[in-house]
Amino acid sequence: MSESGKIIFRTHAIKRMFQCCFDEKDVRSVLETGEIIEVYPDDTPYPSRLILGWLERRPLHVVAADNIAR
Repeated sequence: MSESGKIIFRTHAIKRMFQCCFDEKDVRSVLETGEIIEVYPDDTPYPSRLILGWLERRPLHVVAADNIAR
């Protein structure tokens, strides 16, 4: 998540969120409290990571990348 707290969702993510009944609040929770379980340094256009979080007893995996100008 950027310093401004802005999240940009890809179309695929929005479809999966709808299918699995997750919303932006759930994704934010995983980004803030989840555990990074895999790192993808060669992903393009930005390196990304797979984060595992729990919503009560339900797991939620989020793939996130930071769009930071270098």
